Amino acid sequence: MADTLGSVGVILSTLLIRWTGWTGWDPLASLFIAALILASVLPLVIDSARVLALDGKDLEPSVRAALTAVKAVEGVESYSAARFWPKGEGLVVGSIHVQVNAGHAHAHGPAGGTAKVDTARIVSKVEKALKSGIPGLTEVVVQLESEGFCACMTGSGISVP
Repeated sequence: MADTLGSVGVILSTLLIRWTGWTGWDPLASLFIAALILASVLPLVIDSARVLALDGKDLEPSVRAALTAVKAVEGVESYSAARFWPKGEGLVVGSIHVQVNAGHAHAHGPAGGTAKVDTARIVSKVEKALKSGIPGLTEVVVQLESEGFCACMTGSGISVP
């Protein structure tokens, strides 16, 4: 739109110079075009600055609601280090540490071995609660923690430090 209006401004200034003979129309058209460019670029600059500054103030109400849903997930005792920030226009990423019941993080079998770990189910439910509650959340890293156990999970897999 700014390009089209800029072209119209150039055409009008050329016609006005031809009809009136006054060459001041050209600088006025240039100022008009500069104002159009500034008006179209300003929102992009503001959005870029918000992403660079990790400004997530608009996210706060939805993040609070989503974190309440996380605490309601079976096996979740609490959470900490919940961080969510804009990645781009309308996109959000984040990370969270989730403290789970020791019985949900790992269970000892009858021979003293470790039974199957059910972390994938907890992480899946936490991710679902966060993604359904926070608009635009595309990526989230969920780190499960309990006494003596820590597992970091993303959509691509699990790593146990």
